[in-house]
Amino acid sequence: MLPTIGLVVDGKTKDFIKGFDELGGRDDFSTDLLEWRLGCGGAIDYSGNLLEPPLPASKKQLSVHSKQTIRDSALDSSDSDD
Repeated sequence: MLPTIGLVVDGKTKDFIKGFDELGGRDDFSTDLLEWRLGCGGAIDYSGNLLEPPLPASKKQLSVHSKQTIRDSALDSSDSDD
């Protein structure tokens, strides 16, 4: 059995989402992706870019700051004469 979502607006069928291919090919798709797809079908007013699906959470760019200690500082001039 293939899961199918019918997008009905004002009593008229606008579109169908058949299977999970349009939702990333997985059954654990994000709500953002489903919202984007419903917007593409005209079922909801989507505020984002309809030309590109949203990035999965695992691929979103995260800002990572490295911890810096006194020993790792940019001013480190270790002139150790042993």
